[in-house]
Amino acid sequence: MKTTKRFLYFAAVSSLLFAACSREDVVPEENFTPGENTGKTYPVYFGAEATLNDAASGDDITAGTKVSLTPDADDSSFKASWDYLDRGSIQYSSKLVTSAKNPATWNGESFFVNFYPYAESPSNWKYTLIYPETPKSGQNRVQEGSKYNSEYDLMIGNAEVTYANPGFYDNGDKIIFNMLRETGIAYFHIKSNLGEDETLVSATLTVDGGTKPIAYEKVSLHSFYYSEGFEYSGNEYNSINLTFKEGTAPSANDFKLWFNVLPTKYNSSTLVIETTARKLTLTKKAGKDPYSYDTQKLYKVTRTVAFPNAITFATVEGGTLSADRSEATSGTTVTLTATANKDYYFNNDWSVTGKNGNPVEVTGNTFIMPAYPVTVTGTFTKQSGGDDNRTNLSADGKIANCYIVPPTADLKYKFLTNNINGPVGDVTTCDVLWESFGTSTAPNVGDLVKYVSYSDGYISFTTTGNAGNALIAAKDADGVILWSWHIWITETKDITIASTTLLDRNLGATSSVKGSVGALGLYYQWGRKDPFIGSSSTTTGTKAKISTVWPDDVASSDETGNLAWANKHPMTYITKHTSTFHWFSIGADNKYNWITADSKKTAYDPCPFGYMVPSTTSWPNLTDNNIGFEDTINHGVYIGEYWFPYAGFLSNTNASSFQSISSELAFWLNDPSSNTSYLSI
Repeated sequence: MKTTKRFLYFAAVSSLLFAACSREDVVPEENFTPGENTGKTYPVYFGAEATLNDAASGDDITAGTKVSLTPDADDSSFKASWDYLDRGSIQYSSKLVTSAKNPATWNGESFFVNFYPYAESPSNWKYTLIYPETPKSGQNRVQEGSKYNSEYDLMIGNAEVTYANPGFYDNGDKIIFNMLRETGIAYFHIKSNLGEDETLVSATLTVDGGTKPIAYEKVSLHSFYYSEGFEYSGNEYNSINLTFKEGTAPSANDFKLWFNVLPTKYNSSTLVIETTARKLTLTKKAGKDPYSYDTQKLYKVTRTVAFPNAITFATVEGGTLSADRSEATSGTTVTLTATANKDYYFNNDWSVTGKNGNPVEVTGNTFIMPAYPVTVTGTFTKQSGGDDNRTNLSADGKIANCYIVPPTADLKYKFLTNNINGPVGDVTTCDVLWESFGTSTAPNVGDLVKYVSYSDGYISFTTTGNAGNALIAAKDADGVILWSWHIWITETKDITIASTTLLDRNLGATSSVKGSVGALGLYYQWGRKDPFIGSSSTTTGTKAKISTVWPDDVASSDETGNLAWANKHPMTYITKHTSTFHWFSIGADNKYNWITADSKKTAYDPCPFGYMVPSTTSWPNLTDNNIGFEDTINHGVYIGEYWFPYAGFLSNTNASSFQSISSELAFWLNDPSSNTSYLSI
């Protein structure tokens, strides 16, 4: 008898190929003859075929022996074969005998099973073959390196003859089982940026929104006759965990994962891969139609990925160090944050180290992630915020949402965590939300205000000598913003226009020099106390840079379109409500946001102490030709003898969309019925 071995190939673009090949690990053929009495048993050879479809390409695998799968180097085709000594289980029956389950071992050409001696004569035979011998479908599985894990490749096949010797069809051909695979196969080939010395620990495939579990605790045959399939019981699982046999864990640089998955439809899937040093998560989300795992199909994912590296933080006295992510891939910009405890301030002395203590350069509060894990540290200093050696900006009841300080280095200040209605709440910590020069240059954290801390009802800070603006927030124990204050670092003076006393510059401006970017100032949504950044150009409307990152805009709704929500999110621009021109929701009483019924300044007015947003009666009449005239060269207007820039305004649909820069002067008034006063070229 000629010993042959069937191999199976399938490719994403090529047709199906077959080859007859000898196997080096096949033992020499034993010359058994069907029907010959050898001891008290009759060995019979059974061939076996299985079908598979590559779901990635749609190519059908129509025939071939199949247990192991061996992909080629580029995953374009797979060689499929039974492994020598693979064990299934066969049951057979005829008029003379019905057997129990019999172990069936692949001997290199076919499955080998012992028949009873009296099963020698021709008869009507029924056969059922299952693989593996002991079916498994559990959640926790063990894979040997990158090899295909066939222990969970549940298959069943059957055959029937009318009148033939055991193991043969009526026409004398050997019986070939057409095996039906109960599972789909999810195959992942991952190459990464990691070194070959780092190995895998585990991999977990999870489906969400699945119509059926992808694994069960137990599996058994529904019936051993005629492929009536498997039954599942016990715990149901929507995830499958792979670990590796001792000593076989593959390198995280290049590895393959195999999951036999029971059929289901699902909305999303997640593959979490853990190595000896880090973790990677890959996700896939369905659109309108769900994804599915189907039986007899192979689902192929080949990808080169960059594993993120862990970012750990030293435990230091006086505060907490954190970042905008807990891990990052090589080349990612990481932004650091230091949160001081009560009575402490951060020293702005970030230190980032990698392997073997190698330093990583920190610019301000950011660094570029290297191709290895890092540790971040920094220090805090204890101080008393109530010390008398600090200038109290809120002394003598001078409470406001904006405090002006000069651009002089190392001046020490403090202010009460109060608004004009009293304490803002149970303050635990404070934080600098942003700093800005008002230009295209982004400051680092601490470039305008440093040593910011909270103690005994006061927020303290020290100036650096740079002009600009900063926003400092007070937070409760849960990190919720209770209130925030604008620190305006500039020199100002009072001016008088038509009997009205005004500051000589826009709110937030660092200059009153005509034509200068510093004269533009900050922008406000009507009725809110906190500023938004202005333009870094007098002509193009390009947003100035800040030390941190602005959150995304949100649309006005019943939840967001009110002062309570706005105060907790002072950096979030609230775009107009769908049914109104304004950011505040319909029905909100906003008439007295900036002015009380008796014309007093409210807790939400954005101006420094002693000033308030002008009213319709206090603002000079710009239509009087003796009051205002244009300066088209410097993109501004003279109001009396004082120059103001054409700073335009922000769109109510986008915090980065500046309108009418260089062509229009627009001032808010405190009466919502009048909104603004305009003067255009």
